[in-house]
Amino acid sequence: MPHVSKHAVNLQTLRAMEEKMTLLLTEYSDKTRHVLVNELLTPTERTMLAKRIALVFLIEQNAPTRKICRLLKMSPSSVARFQVKVERGTFSKTMEWIQRSRTPIIIKMLLQLASIPFTAQRRSLKQLLQEL
Repeated sequence: MPHVSKHAVNLQTLRAMEEKMTLLLTEYSDKTRHVLVNELLTPTERTMLAKRIALVFLIEQNAPTRKICRLLKMSPSSVARFQVKVERGTFSKTMEWIQRSRTPIIIKMLLQLASIPFTAQRRSLKQLLQEL
């Protein structure tokens, strides 16, 4: 799990940082965004973010829990926690984005953020998502 400092920044600074992050996701071209994400996020952070997006996408697609667990190498309890959060609306904006975007854009973004190798199966996330 990534380390988060116990020293919190003030609310104004936090909001300014969040605004800059939002600009990164909305104002730049795909190529620039890809470069910046690779520079700013560690491989672990990119993998975590990509898996979360993929998880919400798969839940939205009504993929069976077992299949999600197998594809993303997650425990059933982790998948169940996300399913509950999706049902409660925690990821409502993410779900709206997924529903508007549909598969090609989502998969493109996932592949830009991180390629997740599954060493046991030697297949990429792209190959696994295509199997659905």
